[in-house]
Amino acid sequence: MINRHTPKKHENAAEELTCALREELLEHAGLLELLQRQQALIFEENLLDLIKISDEIFSQQQIIKSSRHTRTYWQKRTVQAMHEDDLPWDEMAHRLPVRNQVPLQLIRIEINSVLNQIQVLLSQNQFLSRRATSLLD
Repeated sequence: MINRHTPKKHENAAEELTCALREELLEHAGLLELLQRQQALIFEENLLDLIKISDEIFSQQQIIKSSRHTRTYWQKRTVQAMHEDDLPWDEMAHRLPVRNQVPLQLIRIEINSVLNQIQVLLSQNQFLSRRATSLLD
C-alpha cells in the first residue's frame, strides 16, 4: 500500500527551493535597507559612517552570493527530482504541485521587485556620491 502522506522527492526539493528563495529575498531586503541608510548618510555628509556602511554593504553582497548558490543548488535538485537534465524556471515551476507553484512564483516576483529597487538606489547613490565628491574638489 502506498503511503500518501510521504511527499515525493520533487516536492521535498521544491520545499527546500522555496525556503532558499525566501532566504534570498530576506538577504536582498537587507541590502535594500543598507542602501537606503547609505543614501541618508550621503545626504548627511557623514563620511565616517559612510565608510562603515560600505563595508556592511560589501558583506551583505557576499551573503547574497551565498544565498544564490544555495537557491541554485535546490533549483537543480528540484529539476533532477523531476528526472530532467535542465528546465527553464517557468516550466519547472509549472510541473510542481500547485501548493509549491504559488509560493515560488510570488517570492520570485518579490525578489525581482526588490532587485529593481536596489538598482535604482545603487544608481542614485553613485550619482549622489560623485556629486558630493566633486563639490569637495
